[in-house]
Amino acid sequence: MAALTLFSFLTLALTYPLVTHLTTHVPGSATWAFDEYTFLWSAWWFKTAALDLHSSPLHTHLLFYPLGLDLILYTYNFFHAVLGLPLQLAGNVPLASNLMLWFATLTSGYGAFLLTRWLLRSADQRPPAPLFPALLAGLIYAFGANRAVYQALGHYNIASVQWLPFALLYFLKAAQADGRAAWRAASLAGLFSGFLLLTDMTFAVFLALALLVLLPMQPRPNAAPPARRPTWGQQLTRLALAGAVAALVSGYLLLPTVREMLGGRYGLEGWGDALKLSNDLASFVTPVALHPLLGQNWPQALRAAETGSARFSDVNTGFVGIVTLALALVAGLAARWSKSGLAAWQALAGWIGLALLSALLSLGPLLQINGQWRFNLDNLLPEGVTFPLPFALLHYLPFINANRTPNRFSIPLMLALAVLAAVGSQHLRTRLAGWRPGRPLIAGLSGVLAAAVLFEHLAWPLPLTDTRPPAVYSQLAQEPGSFAVLSLPLGWRNGFRVFGSEDTRVQWYQHLHGQPIIGGNAVRNPPFKFDYFERLPLFQALTGLEMYRTPAPALDQAARDQAAALMSLLNVRYLVVNPPVPGRYPYVDTWQATRDYALQVLPVDPQPIFEADGVQVYRVQAPPPPLPFELDFGGQDTLPYRGDHWDVDEADLAGASAVWMTGRQTELFLPVQPQPGQKLRLTLRVTPYSYPGGPGQTLAVAWNGRALGQRSLTPGWQELTFDVPDVQETGGSGPSIISLTSGWTQAPRNAQPESALIGATGVAAPVIIEVHAFSEAFITLIGPEGERFDASAGRRGINLAVLDEKTGALLDKRGFDTAANDFEAEALTAYLAQVPAGRVVVVATKEDATRHLTAAARAALGRLGLPADLAAGASLAAVGVQGAGNGVGAIAWAPGDAYLKVGGDARPLAFALDWVRVQ
Repeated sequence: MAALTLFSFLTLALTYPLVTHLTTHVPGSATWAFDEYTFLWSAWWFKTAALDLHSSPLHTHLLFYPLGLDLILYTYNFFHAVLGLPLQLAGNVPLASNLMLWFATLTSGYGAFLLTRWLLRSADQRPPAPLFPALLAGLIYAFGANRAVYQALGHYNIASVQWLPFALLYFLKAAQADGRAAWRAASLAGLFSGFLLLTDMTFAVFLALALLVLLPMQPRPNAAPPARRPTWGQQLTRLALAGAVAALVSGYLLLPTVREMLGGRYGLEGWGDALKLSNDLASFVTPVALHPLLGQNWPQALRAAETGSARFSDVNTGFVGIVTLALALVAGLAARWSKSGLAAWQALAGWIGLALLSALLSLGPLLQINGQWRFNLDNLLPEGVTFPLPFALLHYLPFINANRTPNRFSIPLMLALAVLAAVGSQHLRTRLAGWRPGRPLIAGLSGVLAAAVLFEHLAWPLPLTDTRPPAVYSQLAQEPGSFAVLSLPLGWRNGFRVFGSEDTRVQWYQHLHGQPIIGGNAVRNPPFKFDYFERLPLFQALTGLEMYRTPAPALDQAARDQAAALMSLLNVRYLVVNPPVPGRYPYVDTWQATRDYALQVLPVDPQPIFEADGVQVYRVQAPPPPLPFELDFGGQDTLPYRGDHWDVDEADLAGASAVWMTGRQTELFLPVQPQPGQKLRLTLRVTPYSYPGGPGQTLAVAWNGRALGQRSLTPGWQELTFDVPDVQETGGSGPSIISLTSGWTQAPRNAQPESALIGATGVAAPVIIEVHAFSEAFITLIGPEGERFDASAGRRGINLAVLDEKTGALLDKRGFDTAANDFEAEALTAYLAQVPAGRVVVVATKEDATRHLTAAARAALGRLGLPADLAAGASLAAVGVQGAGNGVGAIAWAPGDAYLKVGGDARPLAFALDWVRVQ
């Protein structure tokens, strides 16, 4: 109880002034990303979905409207949402969130306390383990500066790491216990692991890392080896039990997470800012900006991190504490020189290894020192030298690469250092015990160490943000019917990118009115969820103004032309203009220009209907859609009406302007909602992709989830008509969603291999190759998933790319300036002579490549299948095969601009759509 009492008191004191604002404010920083409101919204949505709508809390239609979002990979902090539900019902969401954060803090300390006390307990448990070292470990883990910074940044999931020490405690107990005690410990290890996964699935990486390091060492510094160590079979059985319990506890979230990750729709884009979100080597010993004496102005520190002018690449979350580090070093040195020799060192080796490995991984993919990651090394390389680190390897491991923030490895690092510091403090106390008077010295040392640890990790007072919505949102809640809300600032955000100036408070304010919003924070989402909004001119113009970009005339006109129809499609009834937050860039200096443009372009009333607290609400007067309603694909702007898996418009597709469907399932969004007693009919003009010997295609259609039927398609254009079922109540807000499901898809290059042949060579292109020759020379390779690779050297003259004829891998790319002199032509001839027979060679010229092209060079090109009589000054785009013979390659040449595409069509085609009509 003493430990819990101490940790409870410190939790209240070190999170001040939160205790005075429990129901109105939460930890966070007004000039940062407002991530705290993501967690408030999540808690509200969990309650709303589960208790009010009786639907899954893992999906919402209220964000990224009209697409909606799956929340499977959302930063939900699902455990806190569930456990905090009674608190939310008894009070409000901010109260529940704050109490759960306090709970996480004090239980973090208590978990580290229990783990360390068990580790320090003697083999026969007599005398009991000393209290102070375990308390010190709890202080370091619960009140470390990094946890305070994460709270101040609104990263509540990363501040909720209380279950890691509990899980490790029982895993280690299970590894050393016998009989029922072992099975009980394994079950509890699984229980706490499940809690850990429900908090954040990426914590599985930290748990796995700790177990891989600690279990083989079975660390327990003061414990004698068990009389009978469990066999490997017993150990694996206990781990399997723990894993089964963890899967059972977290299964509601774990299973969908694994399914989505396997689906590949949430893949890490590049490195996901891993270099920026890494610890700097100097950050380990640099106090955080929130320290009242050793830190700096917090808003200025955040602004410096945003603009890249800070000492480190990101906000410092790497500080481990100098006293903490010194005590850990004492523990290591004491074990190394202990009379117990190797046994004492082995007892701590696991924790030392975990600390070192976690620190190394937290440094990210490249070593950074004082913000620098390129080092001069006496001009060894012109661009500087970098030092790759082990985290770079994790980028290539499935699932594990979802953890894109190396600095979060500070979590297992701080737990390992807490244990080591506790052992170090115990060593110092033991050395003083033999002195006279020993007890006063021990008590004094303990007090000094505890005070020093708390001081160096002090991050106080804790920044807070006000959760109370402006009054106009309560007025919006009183408005009848269903509708969507468009807010400024306007933005969409996930863990990889931001479109616009997203303000997550707008998402939180949704808890009052409960209507869909155009925007939001997705955290993780398939690319299309962003692409849909980024491709619309109106949203490009508005977000561009927020980000200091004035719309070009063509974009401005497209935005104006689209505005009214888009508001009608999305059923936007209100435009809400929120005032800027002082010091929060962008928007603080662009909001007036953005507001003025929105008022000019959107069909809104000239005066706000609500205005309070600096917030203005304008009524949108969107025109009702005409009936019959028709969309002509390929002939008008239909992007707002298309879901995923639609290709680009084609002006002439089998005699019609149309667009291909390139997936098994897609949607159309139509601004027509059935009304009671209204008879609607849906007609689509389609043609399937067909080829000789191919199967027949089918198309199934549903309207707002209600099946309309399935039809078999015949080759050629045809009209399909479906009756829309009657409805008993007035249709909902926003567009009707028409789901289209095909029977199959096929890429023409696979169905008709002859379409992939390289000219008359008889060789199929292993990848799709695009060649563009003019005043530049472009060679682009397109992979099976649509990924594009530049394969051109980009030199004046003749550019070559040599490909593996089976895999399409780029083996080499060279450029020869045959416009300059004969020596370059001779080098070209010599190079082609050593290219093995059968290799695919791509050619693109830049400017006049024939000026110094010798007869030998022409003959070498002829052996690729290119014509030997290249016209002077012509641009050449060609794909040949070494040894194919003169003139049989794929060739395009023209006086000024030559373009060639080889390899067939790799798009997975289902059917093409000409138009859709509702009448």
